[in-house]
Amino acid sequence: MADKKGNTYALVAHLYTYEYEPVYINHYLYKLNSSGDRIRTFDLGNLSQDYYGVGIADVAVDGTGNIYAINRQTVSNSPKDVIKKLYASGSQHWQRLSPVGTPYGITVTAAGNVYVIGSTGMARLSNAGALTWTKTGTSYAVSEFSQRDRKVVLG
Repeated sequence: MADKKGNTYALVAHLYTYEYEPVYINHYLYKLNSSGDRIRTFDLGNLSQDYYGVGIADVAVDGTGNIYAINRQTVSNSPKDVIKKLYASGSQHWQRLSPVGTPYGITVTAAGNVYVIGSTGMARLSNAGALTWTKTGTSYAVSEFSQRDRKVVLG
């Protein structure tokens, strides 16, 4: 994933251990410049040792550098699939629980609409994170989502 300035974004998971036992996984998004140097680190949250799984799934960047991410993290002591928007500065604008089960892919349009596809269907969110609509059904979700390149396809 690259933005208009040629920066690349990489999803990273750090496993923290204590005396060789897993304690938690913290999820990060690294922003790399065109030379490959890390210029920013975004903290996307963590999972406690009891909740391993997908962790980080996908990220999208809009034309102004805002970041939209989907990941699994510990919320209120249980694993939750969340969608969040971060400003280009790294501060979080909004976060919400996934309305489509386990999310697989995310994209944002030039108009600011956010599309998320997951295990139970597809949803559109406004730029402010409000749920606009959901379409349920895994058969249509799979037809709209490419497992090969892990991207939502809007046509």
